[in-house]
Amino acid sequence: MGWHDERFTEHPGRTRAECIICSRAMWLPKSKLTRPTCGRECGYKALAQVNQHDVSGHRFGRLVALEPVGRRSKNTLWRCSCDCGALTDVSLASLRTSNTRSCGCLKRQLTSDTFRTHGKTDSPIYRSWSSMIQRCTTPTNHRWGLYGGRGIKVCDRWFEFANFAADMGERPAGTSLDRIDVDGDYEPRNCRWATQKMQARNTRRTVYYELDGRRLPLIEWSEIYGQSYDVVRSRVRDGWELERALTTPKHG
Repeated sequence: MGWHDERFTEHPGRTRAECIICSRAMWLPKSKLTRPTCGRECGYKALAQVNQHDVSGHRFGRLVALEPVGRRSKNTLWRCSCDCGALTDVSLASLRTSNTRSCGCLKRQLTSDTFRTHGKTDSPIYRSWSSMIQRCTTPTNHRWGLYGGRGIKVCDRWFEFANFAADMGERPAGTSLDRIDVDGDYEPRNCRWATQKMQARNTRRTVYYELDGRRLPLIEWSEIYGQSYDVVRSRVRDGWELERALTTPKHG
């Protein structure tokens, strides 16, 4: 297209317009006047705006989105600045799902000597931490679909092993890392060391009941009050209030 080409002033259906991104003048068909852009780069920026996908300035792990620079597989690519100083281009989908949280420096750091100086690489707590990171950030991990694939994330603080160890303490024998809210992220207030029995009760199907400011599964309430779980469950299903179901004798 010839910019400011006067021959287009007499061309049917063309109108002089300015690019909505850089204000460059151009002549366009009426069909393209809704959000006129002068070229590929401006077009990507306009597309990000109209789709409400403008994430410039937003932080994703170690990355800060700067500007859209292209498309890949129908997904907008964003140029990002990493905390380490490098620039990298990442798809918007990868940023939003936490598939990509750095330029690659995070993975290198996780396996570098600095993460081995604590002397716990073979310890239970280190293995728990490493497994948590992998299943939430690595799409090729065999458990990705149950964690990172459904939006479960690791809080920024816990990408440092020392912080994780300080918050959780040593892993007791016979336990593993458990999220109290199974739909919540890995963060200090939502994690505990739990036995296999405790975790079996803490699933997405578990219903919690609140009494005296505490929320527990019905089976745990039954154990605390020394009642048969089947009896308590039957009473609750029949409409009994929880406290009455727990405190009334079996044949009362």
